[in-house]
Amino acid sequence: MDSSAMYYGPKYCCIRMQLDYNFVGTKMIWNGASLNKIKRTVKFLCPAEIIPPYIEVDLSLLDVGQKLVAGDLKVHPALKLIRPKDKPIVKIALTCQ
Repeated sequence: MDSSAMYYGPKYCCIRMQLDYNFVGTKMIWNGASLNKIKRTVKFLCPAEIIPPYIEVDLSLLDVGQKLVAGDLKVHPALKLIRPKDKPIVKIALTCQ
């Protein structure tokens, strides 16, 4: 499913959505590190009236060698994560030079 499409339904209706990421805070990645995208999208169960176009992921707090797991994503409280919370999404890796 494309998260940019329009969906209509009753307010109590929930839709299973596969949402893309929007990465912010990536300045440090250019300083000898690279972003390893482990999962390109994430699945949520979303109420019909609250379907975000994407999930914003702030990478500014991560250091080289650290990873972000699905449970760390900051989303609206009504969105329910479908995958396990401990599954990795991205990892900051040191670039070989």
